[in-house]
Amino acid sequence: MIILNDLDFLKSIVEIYSVSENEMAVTDHIVEVMKKLGFNSYKDEVGNAVGEIGEGDNQILLVGHIDTVPGEIPVKIRGGKLYGRGSVDAKGPFATFVMAASKVKNLKNKKIVVVGAVEEEIASSKGAKNLLNKHKPEFIIIGEPSGYDAITIGYKGATRVEYQLDKENFHTAGEGENEIEEAINFFLKLKGLVYNYNQDKTKIFDKLQIQLSKVNSISDGFTNTIHMDLRFRIPIGYDISNIKKFIETNKGNAQIKIHGIEYPIKVPKNNDLVKQFLKSMRKHHIKPRFKVKTGTSDMNVLGYGYPDVPIVTYGPGDSSLDHTPNEHIIIKDYSKAIEVLTEVLENL
Repeated sequence: MIILNDLDFLKSIVEIYSVSENEMAVTDHIVEVMKKLGFNSYKDEVGNAVGEIGEGDNQILLVGHIDTVPGEIPVKIRGGKLYGRGSVDAKGPFATFVMAASKVKNLKNKKIVVVGAVEEEIASSKGAKNLLNKHKPEFIIIGEPSGYDAITIGYKGATRVEYQLDKENFHTAGEGENEIEEAINFFLKLKGLVYNYNQDKTKIFDKLQIQLSKVNSISDGFTNTIHMDLRFRIPIGYDISNIKKFIETNKGNAQIKIHGIEYPIKVPKNNDLVKQFLKSMRKHHIKPRFKVKTGTSDMNVLGYGYPDVPIVTYGPGDSSLDHTPNEHIIIKDYSKAIEVLTEVLENL
């Protein structure tokens, strides 16, 4: 496929359905296009699409994920908007990275590495984790929708708790709690833990959150089993070991598994990377905004893995459209984001 312009590239990658763990087709396409744009591009061992441009020692690492949540949306352009799964989350920001990097003229003493990361939408974050200890970046920019006029400087952390309780069947007229009642009481105790922590908190970014994301009960006539999936959103400064201790004290006979802790992150507004974004936005007559988010992203992984490297998240798109049936990006905003980021990369 011949890529004629910025929009052609974005549309081409949105048209390739790439739900998590099925990114091979879009990865291959991206590698091919990046080669035509002048990158040294390749697919790494976990399936990330990697493109390098420039030869300097100072490395700028741009990481945007190319996997999506399930749900195909017909790709179309209408009313100045591009519709399709991943147009916002996060192929729009990733396409911004590729096209901005390809336009940079000042590559003296710098190398720009653009990565289309896999499996961000599932717990593994395989693509981002594979970058740890492989690079020595001076700056890191993560691609997620914040708006062309906004810089995201913080994400909450997260962890998932899997609960299972098996209990022998007994007559409903008997005494004692059944497995469902025990599970509900356990969940309510966790809600109490969250409530007590949040007593003096007013902003959602500072609050501990819990969500019951899945519940299922089955019986074979002898043993009754209930299974729950619980998800915590962890604020800055919260000791995650408190959750582990509380669960251990209150779980009773249930089996508990804690999966994939992602640590929260918030970076200062005055680092050199932020300053360049502010300068570029103002040059393009854009009033900058700062954001923090209650979800997680590859910024949690790479910010924790490279604690001394300036890092921010940037990308066009309205994040409230993430994962929705109406997912779309405003084409004009995408173009503005490319202009802003090109200027940033020129001056870093």
